Amino acid sequence: MKRTILISTLANGLTSQPNQNTLEEKVAVMFGEVNSNLSQCYDILPDDGDLVTESCQQDGESLKCKFKCESEEEGSLLLSPNVKFAGYEVKCRCHQTIGGLKFKVPCNWSGLPQCNRNVNRPPVPVRPEYGEQCGPLSDRNGIWKCDSKTCYLHCNHGYIATDFAAKMSPKCSCSKFGDCSWFKPSSCVKINPENGKCKLDEAPIGKFDCTGNSAGDLCLLQCPVDYKPDQSGVRRCECDSVGACDWRGDRGHCQEDFSFPGLESIESSSLLSNQKCRDLPQTEIGFWTCDAEQTCSLVCPPGYDSNRVVEIDCLCSNGTCLFQNRNSDDNRFQIEDIETSSGFECIPLLEEPDSEPDQGSLDRCSDLPNIKNGLWSCTHGTCSLSCADDATGLHMDRLVIDCLNAQNDDSIDWSHINCSNPIRSSKGHRNHVNLDERNLRM
Repeated sequence: MKRTILISTLANGLTSQPNQNTLEEKVAVMFGEVNSNLSQCYDILPDDGDLVTESCQQDGESLKCKFKCESEEEGSLLLSPNVKFAGYEVKCRCHQTIGGLKFKVPCNWSGLPQCNRNVNRPPVPVRPEYGEQCGPLSDRNGIWKCDSKTCYLHCNHGYIATDFAAKMSPKCSCSKFGDCSWFKPSSCVKINPENGKCKLDEAPIGKFDCTGNSAGDLCLLQCPVDYKPDQSGVRRCECDSVGACDWRGDRGHCQEDFSFPGLESIESSSLLSNQKCRDLPQTEIGFWTCDAEQTCSLVCPPGYDSNRVVEIDCLCSNGTCLFQNRNSDDNRFQIEDIETSSGFECIPLLEEPDSEPDQGSLDRCSDLPNIKNGLWSCTHGTCSLSCADDATGLHMDRLVIDCLNAQNDDSIDWSHINCSNPIRSSKGHRNHVNLDERNLRM
C-alpha cells in the first residue's frame, strides 16, 4: 500500500507546468541561424563506431547510411561465425516539421545503436607507456585511464575507488630476476554496505521520500515550507549482478522559494535563465531519471522493467532550452506524448519464469549454414547470401532470407543451395525465403 501511495505522490509531484511559448516559437528562436547542410552529419558521429564504407545515400532531405560499432562482436552476438553483420540502418536529418511548418534544426542521427551500454563486456585493459614490462593495467569493476605518466582509476556504477582522491598512481616494478608486476594503490569496492541495497542518505534540507532502497526503488526530494525542490526527475536504485548498488539520477536540493507574481512568465532568454531545461515531459507510466547534464532516461516503478530504452537530453541555444528525443525521426522535439510515440511499456518482473524462452521468437538467422565460397550478410532480421562471380571477382546476391516474418510458409532445401549454380526465381529476382518455422541446425 505504501508503494502505491508513494508512486501516486511521485507522479503528482512531477507534473509539469505548461510552457508560455509555443514549440514552434521556441524552435524558431533557437535555430534560426543554424547550419542545416547534410554535410554536417559526417562531423557528429559517435566515437564508438563508424559508417560502413560507401553505404550512404541521400534520400530527399535525409542521409541514410549503415553504422557499425567499433567491436565486431557487437554485430555477431546472435549470428554464426560465417555470417557477416552488414550494419545498423541509421538516418541523419537537419530539418524538422512542426505544426505543418519546416524548421532548420541541428543535424542529428537517429537509429544509432548503443554500442557500449547494451553489451555487458569487461573494460579494455590499458598499457601505459611506462609499464610495458607489466602488461595491461585493468580492474575488475572499473577502468584505468592514463594521461602522460599518471593513471587514474574510474569505477563502474555502484563502486568507488579506495584511493578516491586519486593521489597515487600505479607503478610497474621488476625484481632482479626479471619478474614484473603492478603495484596498484587503488581498487574499486562496493559503495553500499548492505549487499543488494542502496545506501540511504539524508538531504541537507528536506528529506527523500522513497519506495524503498532495493533495486528499482525510487526517491523524490520533499522540501519544507518556504522551500521548493530543484530536482530533475527521480532517483533510482540500480544494482549489478553481484549486489553493488547506488542511486542513479539527480540528487537535487531544496532552495528558498522567492517566487512572486509574474516571475513564471519571464522569458527563459532573460538574464535570469541558467541555460537549463525547466520541465520534463509528462508521463503516465514511467518516471524520468536525469544526470547532471540533463540526459534523462524513462524508467518503470519498482517491480517492473521497461520494454525499451527511451532517452531525452536538454539542448540550449540563443537563451532557450528544449528537451529532445534524438532517436526519433519525426518527433524529435514533439515529446509531449513520448510514451505512446516510443511504444514504451512497463512489464512486470518475474522472479521465477514458468518456462524457457520460446526459441521460435529468436532470430532465425542465428544458425545459418556455411556455404562454400559464399558470404552471409545480415541486417534487421534479413540475411542475403552472396557468391563470388568468376568473371568479375565480385560477390553477387543469390538468396535473401526474411528471418522474422511469420506470414510466409515457403520452404527451402539447403542441400541444393550452393555457389556453383545461380539461384533464380521465376521473375528473375533474388529468392526470398521465410525461416520462421524452420530449424537450421545441420
